[in-house]
Amino acid sequence: HKTTMMIDTTAIFNTDILFGYVFPFMGCLFASSMFAAPISDLRQALLRGSLGPLNPVPWAFMTGNCLGWCSYGYYTQDPFILASNLPGFVLSLWLNLGAAKLQYHQLLHHPESTGIQQHNDASPPIEFMDDHTSTTHLYTEAMRYQNQIKEKLVFTTQEIYFFSIMIGWSSILVMIGWILPLPAVDRSEWIGYIVNLNLLFFYGAPLQIMNTVIQQKN
Repeated sequence: HKTTMMIDTTAIFNTDILFGYVFPFMGCLFASSMFAAPISDLRQALLRGSLGPLNPVPWAFMTGNCLGWCSYGYYTQDPFILASNLPGFVLSLWLNLGAAKLQYHQLLHHPESTGIQQHNDASPPIEFMDDHTSTTHLYTEAMRYQNQIKEKLVFTTQEIYFFSIMIGWSSILVMIGWILPLPAVDRSEWIGYIVNLNLLFFYGAPLQIMNTVIQQKN
């Protein structure tokens, strides 16, 4: 009887170690490897000075995803959730900054890539040089084009995504953490619901590229 009890105790102990430490530790490794996957692609893009076909949109949602899970780990006091997502959060900052730099470089040196149409050339043809109306119109169009390019230089597309996610999550955490009178259990549940919604966008963002690849068959 004593031997049976010792075997049962040992089995329970081994199960607790397996599910309480081994599997969560493996989860940390898998999460870190997933978050680190874009490092090589961004490095190559930075070396060539262009994003090319690389889609950086998921990196903004990666920031929100990791920030949300870090908050969830804080409220649930789960060190493994925190350890799985804190490195990803820091890495996502570098990914977003790298993408923003490349987009700025692209806009600065290749403004035609923005898709903004310049309806008239900045330098009017010689036959219109004496036509004050045409010259004024051409100058206005050129200034409009330049101003639109400058606006895009102030905030690149990646920065808009990134700051939108950060502002959204900052507002959510302030509301749940301080403004709403919620107990700790409810706070973790609400953050869990919201971060899973963010997760759908994180995993769904690359579908746009997949659709383009399927359409172009390339």
